[in-house]
Amino acid sequence: MSTEDIQALTHIAPGSKAYTWLEGDLASAAADKASGNIDWIIVLAHRPLYCSYHWSACCWDACDNQVNSSAWNNKYRDNVEPLLLKYQVDAWLNGHTHNYERTLTIVDNQPNMRDGSTNSTYVNPTSPFYVTAGAAGDIEIQGHHFMQQPDWSITRISTVEDKDNSFNTGYSHVTAFNSSLLDVKFVRAHDG
Repeated sequence: MSTEDIQALTHIAPGSKAYTWLEGDLASAAADKASGNIDWIIVLAHRPLYCSYHWSACCWDACDNQVNSSAWNNKYRDNVEPLLLKYQVDAWLNGHTHNYERTLTIVDNQPNMRDGSTNSTYVNPTSPFYVTAGAAGDIEIQGHHFMQQPDWSITRISTVEDKDNSFNTGYSHVTAFNSSLLDVKFVRAHDG
């Protein structure tokens, strides 16, 4: 399923080829998880469902100053998020925005702390957490583009550091230790 083409994102609706494919793939993964064949269901995509970065149409609509309010992103999230919940997806990893951000577990744009998760651990999550890992080497956007931090956003790292305006690039490292422990870290390029 392409998440790069903005026009395609508005067509990920029930009955579409992309939606049908995604639902089938998630149903298969959920069956594998239920039978003990896999421990985690992680979706990889280019564009985020959730982020607090207000540069381009990724997550911000400057007209009404609402998080994730652009029409295409709302439609994208409204169509995809119910599938993530239905098939018990654990995590969504994406790039696109040139920064690092990690969230709490989220349902309908609200933190979902009912599952026992905290700011640093995910305990049997009942909804996905989201990781934007787009800071691998961006040098085209020089500046800070985070909006006020929403309640569901717990870790944000800009590609430009505050103290000396140096580049703060890096990558995400994900380790699944077992069926109950998934570790997600941002590794800075300049200090590992």
